This record gives sequence, structure tokens and C-alpha cells, in this order.
Amino acid sequence: MPKTKFIKDFLSGEKINDIFLLTHKQLCVGKNDNQYLSLKLVDKTGEIDGKKWNISSENEFDDLVEGKYYNITGLVNDYNGNLQFRVDSIAKTSENCNCADFLASSPKDINDMKKKLNNIIVSVKDENCKKLLHYFFDNQSFYNKFIEAPAAMTFHHAYVAGLLEHTLDVCNVADKVASVYYEIIKRDVLITGALLHDMAKIREYKIKSGIEFTNEGHFIGHLVMGASMAMEACKELGLDEEFCGIISHMILSHHGKLEYGSPKVPCTLEAMVLHLADEISFKVHYFVNLVQGDKSDDAFTKNNKTNFETRLYKGFVNEYLKKKEEEETEQKITDDFLKMWQ
Repeated sequence: MPKTKFIKDFLSGEKINDIFLLTHKQLCVGKNDNQYLSLKLVDKTGEIDGKKWNISSENEFDDLVEGKYYNITGLVNDYNGNLQFRVDSIAKTSENCNCADFLASSPKDINDMKKKLNNIIVSVKDENCKKLLHYFFDNQSFYNKFIEAPAAMTFHHAYVAGLLEHTLDVCNVADKVASVYYEIIKRDVLITGALLHDMAKIREYKIKSGIEFTNEGHFIGHLVMGASMAMEACKELGLDEEFCGIISHMILSHHGKLEYGSPKVPCTLEAMVLHLADEISFKVHYFVNLVQGDKSDDAFTKNNKTNFETRLYKGFVNEYLKKKEEEETEQKITDDFLKMWQ
């Protein structure tokens, strides 16, 4: 059975019988002391919490494997303003599932983003920066991995080509700041750091049935790996030691604080601006995701204690999302019409 119904189109009260990717499972105990299964179900359009209240066998939890596809039936309902899936049955699927149905990709045109990436690289004139950027982006293996990699497992740009999209966001914000403070900010250094700040995510994550950490990602992380990659490249190219330190420091410190995972706190102007640009890209994207995922009629989301520590106003973002949905629907109608006449 091919995938026919996607999570973004679910409606409360709707009965579902379809294939999902199981990314998380947990055995829980309810208020009545009965055990139930808490599941995270995913397709390319999003994720939904699943609850199976009646466990059919003692081995049901153990038999479920995270990262596998399952044919699931149940009912969509509303719980505290968000959709939840009440699961009735779970069965291993015998289908050869199309991974493209379950791995989300950037909503932006990848070819257009590749052109923008090239334009940014070409705009860099400083010789040291040019040599370092071409060292990486002229390497076809690195380039292909960079284009396809996600930027995260959750929260922001957690999909195919998410790293490319996020990197362009950071570069654009950084470039705007550099244009205002052009007298004191080394624009080419800032842009080089922005282009390379997350490059080690090509080694931190792997894509199988979903986005997973590599062993390197678990043990070391992309900040240290990225700084190491930059230092090795600078050494191989024979670049100035101070320049190497400046770029490596930007990569190491771009999370901004020690408690956020940065081994160093930004100590150059360019490193500070890079951290702020990275933070803007993350928080804007996460803000939109939270608003999009809140299906209640309230003007504000429920309180988010992780990053915003408040309820978020949905109005302007909802206007954007509605306009975007209308444009996508109109484009689909046009595409379907043109296909009829091909």
C-alpha cells in the first residue's frame, strides 16, 4: 500500500490507515496504572504523537523498532490544541517504502539555493578566504554532502538540504550586519565563517530511514570537528596561522555560550556577529515551526519553556503560512493542468 495520507493534512476526527516511520517509542503508565505506548510517527510533512492505550501482547513494545516503517490504523483527535493519533493497531509493512515520503526536504528550490551559495562564494575577494572556501566547495564529495545534509535532528532545518538553507540564512543575516558596520567588520572573514560554521554536520549526521547521529557526532560534535577541518585545510594550504585561528575560533564559538556547547565564547567581532546570525536563523525557523504545529484557535501558542519562555503570538506568522499554502495550492492546480496537456 503506497503512502496516501500525509500528517500535514490530518483533521481531528479522521480515521487513518497508512504507513508511518516510527522514530521514538516509550512504554508509559497511565493514571489507572495501565501501561500504554507513546509513539512518535513521522512522514515528510511532519510528525504526530501516537498513543496506543491497549497493549495487545507482552512483547508489543519490544517488537517495535525505531527507524522502521509500520502500517498503522487509528483515529486523529484534538488534545490540548494539538492533533494526536489514537492508535488501534500496528503492523509491520511488507511494502518497499519510498523514503522520499518520509524524509522531509527543504521547501525551497535546491537549484536556486545552489546558485545563491555559488554567488556568495564568488563575492568573497580576500585571498586567504577564497583559498579556504574553494578548498572545501571545489571538492565534489564535500559539496554533494553539504548540499544534501540536514542542519539538525529536531527544532530547525531538520530535513534534506536543511544545512544549505540554514547556511544561506546565516550568510544573508551576517552580510546585512556587515553592510551596516562595514568600517569595523571584516566582511569576507565573517562570510567565510558563516559558510563553514556548520560544515561538519556532513559528518555529524547520517540519513537512513531518518536523521541519525554518527558515532563522530555523538563523541565529538560538529563544532570541534568543524574547527579541526578548518585547521587542517589552512595547514595544507599554507595559510597564515592567525587567520587559521580566527576562522577556527568562529566555528568553535558560534553557539555563543559554554552551556550551549561552545568550547569557547566569541572573542572577535566577527565571531560574535556569526553567533547572533546563527541564533536568528534558528529562532525564526523554530518560532514558525511552533506556530505551525499549534492547531488551536487561540491567538497565542501554549507556553514554550525551551527557547522562548512565553506563549508566542501566532497572528502574523499564520498570515504568512496561509498565504504560502494558497500559493502552493495554486501552483499545484497549475502543474496538474499543464500535465493534462503534455
